[in-house]
Amino acid sequence: MRLLKIYLRFFFRRIVVILYLLLFVLLYFKLNNEYFDVGFFEIQNPFYNFFSSFNSFFYAVVIFVIFAVTTTFTEIILTIVNSKYQDRKEKENSAIHADINSKIFKHLLETKELDTDISFVQQHKVFYSADYPRLVFINRLRRILLLTKGEINTRCIRIFHLLNSEDLLNTYLISPYLRHKLLALRIIGDFKLDMFSNKLKNLIYDKNDIIASEAMYAYAKIAVDTDFSFVIDRNQPISKLDFYNFVQIAKQYKNIDYLALINSKNPSISALGLRFAGLHYVKSAKGEIFKRINHPDEFVCQEAQYAYLRMVEELDAVILLSRFDAFNKENQLKILSLLGKYLGNQLVLNLFNSIIERSEFDIKSAALNILMQNNIVASMRFRNHPDPLIKKAFSQLTEF
Repeated sequence: MRLLKIYLRFFFRRIVVILYLLLFVLLYFKLNNEYFDVGFFEIQNPFYNFFSSFNSFFYAVVIFVIFAVTTTFTEIILTIVNSKYQDRKEKENSAIHADINSKIFKHLLETKELDTDISFVQQHKVFYSADYPRLVFINRLRRILLLTKGEINTRCIRIFHLLNSEDLLNTYLISPYLRHKLLALRIIGDFKLDMFSNKLKNLIYDKNDIIASEAMYAYAKIAVDTDFSFVIDRNQPISKLDFYNFVQIAKQYKNIDYLALINSKNPSISALGLRFAGLHYVKSAKGEIFKRINHPDEFVCQEAQYAYLRMVEELDAVILLSRFDAFNKENQLKILSLLGKYLGNQLVLNLFNSIIERSEFDIKSAALNILMQNNIVASMRFRNHPDPLIKKAFSQLTEF
């Protein structure tokens, strides 16, 4: 019944507009006839003499003018009526919000027992039987849930389950209104309602990107053991918002298929796999990460460099000796900072010597500065170097 009401509301305006247009089409063909045919009856047309006096062109113009004037007048009347209705509705909704907010906060702060939660939910159901107050109540619980931890967080989940709102969420998932679907998806994801997992899997492939995005986010929250293969199977780019949402919730996830994500032909998915690998220090993926530090796609290149820097070790100096220039300047400085503590290793020392001799002045200076701080003896070989830039950098650092 709830779904039927939603669809009737959704199609009502469209049906009215279509009927309104059909009425004028019908009048166009009938107003210049002497009689109106109604089934087996004929009714005298009182406007026949007026409309029959026009030729076809002027008849069409007159009908169009009548249609325009009538439509304008109807829109003015409907705007006034709708404005008054919306004002009244807004006041009612504001009162509902204020009442529910005060009751929820008061209840959460004053009582803790299960019996009081059950009684609180029952009172709410008796006082508010319509869907809108129930959704306001659930959405307020959801927001408190996201902002709290510990006992308050647990009680929000308990109160939500006492509401038994699964039917309402099921209806909203198949509602024709986008706002209904998005609200249902957010509630399902935030309360981790795993009974909706199969429906979320289907919505991941929805043609509407907004719904698909919210469904992916909700599913990832629920399926904490996911390997994120659903992102690959969908075979569509993910937005930057999706990217950062997944990164935020996947910090503790253990079953991610890093290599499958990294090897995806879709740059945004490959970048996600690179970020996950760097976030979780997946050294088994280090080779695949390094292959992409100079990738033509800027997003993939950025994430590959970020991931590789998270796992830089002194043995990487051999590889970096030939590929140091592939990193952007900011990451080059980070590499120098990370490897500076390993300057007792000859491989790392060779890397620093090479960088000082062939890089730009600011990179030379940074490398030489780190070398001076960690291995002053090794830095002395650059004191009287034949390259005037190196000699200048050494002089500036020692004078400082």
